[in-house]
Amino acid sequence: MEFPFDINYILPYEITIFNGDYRVLNKGQTTRIFTSEKLTSVIDAMGEASYRAQGLSGAVTTTRKFRVSDHRLYIIKKANENNNLSIVIGILKVGAKHLYIYDTNGTVYERTPLCVLDFYVHESKQRLGYGKRLFDTMLEFEKCAPYELAIDRPSNKCLAFLNKHYHLSAPIHQVNNFVVYPAFFNQSPIAINNTPSASKQHTESISWLSPTSERQQRRPFSEQIDFGRNQKMRTLSNENEMFGNYQQTPIIRYD
Repeated sequence: MEFPFDINYILPYEITIFNGDYRVLNKGQTTRIFTSEKLTSVIDAMGEASYRAQGLSGAVTTTRKFRVSDHRLYIIKKANENNNLSIVIGILKVGAKHLYIYDTNGTVYERTPLCVLDFYVHESKQRLGYGKRLFDTMLEFEKCAPYELAIDRPSNKCLAFLNKHYHLSAPIHQVNNFVVYPAFFNQSPIAINNTPSASKQHTESISWLSPTSERQQRRPFSEQIDFGRNQKMRTLSNENEMFGNYQQTPIIRYD
């Protein structure tokens, strides 16, 4: 996708990783993008293209939602295109979500997995390896295996992509529109019993409302989840309440 400005100033890498503060998270970087209007244009345009391509009722990725989240957004570009202004090829958005997941036997597990929330490669650049590079970069940065992911409303193209490149088959569709794979349950999960004891119920709640210490240590330090600090956000009843309480931090701009 082309834009009427040089995207290299806001996307310094082939694949640039952002958090909701527009801070670049690529290894060794602490840069924050101050030309926010241009990055906002890119995010909103790619989010709209993604939902239209997937036939969804609305955009999953918008600046408004992203800025108040703890998600990470991966944006891939191709340099030296569009009169050397470069073009944006695709996006991948991930974040942790508290979910109830069923296995094929109908047993339910309470988990907080890393979730793929949006994944899109422009139609003109599909089947050229860009999606694989984007996904591999995410797996490396998040220190995650493909089978550990929960995928939100994956398209048939997405399922075929995961099968082709990561040998993930037999997707298990959930009532919450997420999809997981059989190996997802090979992580020593604790099933929710219909009549648990009080002590067991307390243990299960602690086990799955936050990642294990081992999983937490595997994440980049800057992206480790502080569940104590985010307790208020996690208990908000809906997205509108979250947006109602949000006050955007002013962004410094340079000429």
